[in-house]
Amino acid sequence: MIFNIEVNLRKMTTDDYSCMLGWRNDPEVMRFYGNPNDIHTMEKVIQKYQARVDGADRKIPCIIEYLGNPVGYLQYYELDSEQKQEYEQDAQLNMIGMDIFMGSSEHRNKGIATQAIQLLQSYLREKSIAGRIILKTAIDNPTAARCYEKCGFVKIKALSEKLILMEYSFN
Repeated sequence: MIFNIEVNLRKMTTDDYSCMLGWRNDPEVMRFYGNPNDIHTMEKVIQKYQARVDGADRKIPCIIEYLGNPVGYLQYYELDSEQKQEYEQDAQLNMIGMDIFMGSSEHRNKGIATQAIQLLQSYLREKSIAGRIILKTAIDNPTAARCYEKCGFVKIKALSEKLILMEYSFN
């Protein structure tokens, strides 16, 4: 577990599937995270996250907690050579990909995601796990872009008409 006084990051468990089901069907989450027409069932949540929870997938799933209550999701993973090539990044650099969403609508726009990202950055810096963190964000989601910029991410290129690639460097 990675934590500060208010915000914790902890590894996702099977007990979190019900939260994930609700979050993945939230209209705001669906708009920016995944396919907006993709309705999740419990079966689909288990299928998508079970390998991650079990450690059989390279993505490390984390639950964001605020004052002990689950409010969002963050995952991080080492970028593979194909992803580095797709993003035009140095194949020799150790880079982490990151995805995040706030599932609880009443906890959005309160700085919790910013704190969660900063906790991950501190953890990765302390463990010397990566030189950079890469993430994609929707062009029409300026709230997320501002959050990432507050955490030191910079926009490095447009990936499509809808997505921007952002990067945080530990150097």
